[in-house]
Amino acid sequence: MGPASDAGTVLVVGGDGLVGRALTARLTAAGRRVVSTTRRAAAHDPRFLDLSDVAAWRPPEGVSLAFLCAAAARLEACRRDPEGSARVNVTGTLAVARALSAAGAFVVGFSSDRVFDGAHPRRRAEESPCPSSEYGRQKAALEEGLTRLTRAAVIRLTKVLGADDALFAGWAAKLRAGSAVEAFKDATLSPIPAAVVAEAAVRAGGLSAGGLYQLSGADDTAYTEAARALARQLGADPSLVAPIACAERGHAAFPAFTSLDCSRASDELGFRPQPLEEVLALFR
Repeated sequence: MGPASDAGTVLVVGGDGLVGRALTARLTAAGRRVVSTTRRAAAHDPRFLDLSDVAAWRPPEGVSLAFLCAAAARLEACRRDPEGSARVNVTGTLAVARALSAAGAFVVGFSSDRVFDGAHPRRRAEESPCPSSEYGRQKAALEEGLTRLTRAAVIRLTKVLGADDALFAGWAAKLRAGSAVEAFKDATLSPIPAAVVAEAAVRAGGLSAGGLYQLSGADDTAYTEAARALARQLGADPSLVAPIACAERGHAAFPAFTSLDCSRASDELGFRPQPLEEVLALFR
């Protein structure tokens, strides 16, 4: 981490989530003092923070750097309850960010490729947001609020994977057993490992440069092709993968593309978009 953020406590809001866990591990390994929050703790626990009700929350003493990882990230839940999810994703998160900024912390917030409509691959950071979902609209509003802070950065992410990802780990277990799996033929992903996200985010926090970074996989890949690539890595038969349409499982249409242009992250953070085969090594 850079000299601007080497001192003081690091706060990870949503420390029990995928990105939050990866960040906590990376920061702890670097010798940083880390404090995390979770809505799953008891209300009297100092770690407790429910972003839907932040009126009484105050930043811990001595926080110099904060990562805002918590979110209501299920697209369907956001569609069904736009007001409730916006209290978490926009109102509550921005209130926490403002309190931290006022206390002198550099704030790193996470956004999503869903601020775009997915009509084109490798969207550039300077393109205007054009979300087609409620979740995407909320993330665009969060970005706008964070950019108004004096010391803050936004990191847009595509799909983040960990070794315990339910879908891919489930596929791996079935494929190893010689069982068939279903995968969407009309949905794509451009995944990045959680540990890679954590490394880039820590570097962004250390630089304290502010602005917008984008992290993405190297290419857009259909879920069917991702499942077949996983089968090949595991030495399983790719024909075990059965293509299905999103509509067959009651899902709305997915964006055609999710990938983002990562030029600034590559130049400043040393980030390298990984091809799918490298990311799938998580599940070997």
